[in-house]
Amino acid sequence: MRILLIGEYSGVHSNLAHGLRQLGHEVVVASDGDGWKNYKRDLEYAFNESKWSRIKLLLEVMLGKFKGFDVVQVINYQMLVLSANKTFNNLFLNQILKGTNKFFLGAFGDDYFWVKSCQEHKYKYSQFSHLNNAVSCVDKIHTSKLGMLTNTLIADKADGIIAGLYEYYHAYDLAGYSRKLTYIPFPIIIEDHPYQKNIVKSGEKIKIFMGIQKHRSTWKGSDILLQCLNELVASYPDKVELFVAENVPFNEYKKMYSNCNVLVDQLYSYSPAMNALNAMAQGKILVGGGEQECYELYDEIESFPIVNVIPDVEQIKKALINLINQKDNFEQLGKASHDFVVKHHDAINVAKRYLEFWQKGPINETN
Repeated sequence: MRILLIGEYSGVHSNLAHGLRQLGHEVVVASDGDGWKNYKRDLEYAFNESKWSRIKLLLEVMLGKFKGFDVVQVINYQMLVLSANKTFNNLFLNQILKGTNKFFLGAFGDDYFWVKSCQEHKYKYSQFSHLNNAVSCVDKIHTSKLGMLTNTLIADKADGIIAGLYEYYHAYDLAGYSRKLTYIPFPIIIEDHPYQKNIVKSGEKIKIFMGIQKHRSTWKGSDILLQCLNELVASYPDKVELFVAENVPFNEYKKMYSNCNVLVDQLYSYSPAMNALNAMAQGKILVGGGEQECYELYDEIESFPIVNVIPDVEQIKKALINLINQKDNFEQLGKASHDFVVKHHDAINVAKRYLEFWQKGPINETN
């Protein structure tokens, strides 16, 4: 098949493309590389709100750059039509679907339906139940009538919707899209993250790594996690050392966490996302999102390798102290992390699940 993947979030589409190509399919990834993260892509696809940008993009579509594919998938409703012009939204979507057999929407990041579910307190916790300024941290389109109309337009036209995390699956299920909705774990290229035994020798400190997106520190809960980590280092200076990376390209980010034992990730997440999974594949222990709802979507009943934390400072501190007291078990814990990613996230096996879902008959109505 000829497959077009539009947009990028932390390597989801570039990794998926790798798996699909290994299975013999022709794949084009069109993206901006997810900004400063600079992930691999085949077509440079960047879009902004200017009139010229909209016209240029529409011309590229009409001239065939985005046509002739058996399957088209967009990573988010905004990554296809980030525009305040509803007429343009419809025109762009109709043009891109001409000659396309099937069209799919990814539920992989912030969007209108997820924000709505958070605001209506449909989760045990979220940014919206813990941050006073949560709305100001999200793209305003997600809380607007335009966001609702655009997200609904694309979700309705999609032949299927693929969610990559529990929280996004839950949001679209609540929105009435269960008949065309599926969950498929994020794809990880295992060989790009060679397994390393996670051993802390006698007399060595446990190396803890945390990556921070400066403009989203509060949104990701990095501020709270960093506070807890700094207090941990202050209390146990002979046992722990902390390494922090801020807004670095992915390749540099990967080198930094490769030398560590533990990776600390998002506070408000229920599930491990791409950076966390990459580190787990390498044998790192993840402190982050690992709620029971996540494991249920995996159909996992035996292995629960993630050190789950919730938006509660005392719970975070207890979890961290408990972890550093298990230093002698780090090799076993790290191997469990690696095996979990191999079992559920191998890019080729994930690509097979995508192909199976894409090849089903179209479902163009909601419940």
